[in-house]
Amino acid sequence: MNTISRFGLICAALIGFSAGAAFGADPVAAPSAPAVTAAPDSAAARADSAPASPATTMTPARPVTSLMFTPDEVQAINKAIADHLHPPAEMVEAKAQAVAAEAAVAEARKPRVPNIYVSAVVDFGGGDWTVWANGLKVTPDRQPPLFRVVAVDGNTVDIVPRSAPGTHVHLHPYQTWRSRQGDVVEGIIP
Repeated sequence: MNTISRFGLICAALIGFSAGAAFGADPVAAPSAPAVTAAPDSAAARADSAPASPATTMTPARPVTSLMFTPDEVQAINKAIADHLHPPAEMVEAKAQAVAAEAAVAEARKPRVPNIYVSAVVDFGGGDWTVWANGLKVTPDRQPPLFRVVAVDGNTVDIVPRSAPGTHVHLHPYQTWRSRQGDVVEGIIP
């Protein structure tokens, strides 16, 4: 049971526990519909001086009392519990909009790094190689500005994007590292 549910149960118990009930008084009366009285007849008119019977008098509903909360606070707690159990449509829509806005902000914060793709690899051995990546001829002495080829082994190229130094991408010819998704796919996707 989560904290909110426990809080709701405690609040409901405290609200239902009236100060009068704590000291042995009458339990809190629920609001009731007003009593309907018949039209006065001559006998009833003569009994004006007699005390009214309990069935014909309306007793005002007693407000819910609590040891810890005012009636306004009790009403606010009841509304909060009801909204938690059955949120209004406006609250659900506002939450959905907040989630969408948060996702848009997270997407906008992602770095704008281009995809890296390898067209061809030639490994001459002994640390001498040539890689064609993103349309550029890359050699050990000639590195592009957006990424660095750190190793070539046969037809496998190990690339480190300069915008993400901890990321090592292993590509073969005709493979692309998609920077937004962070995955490697077959084909050349500029």
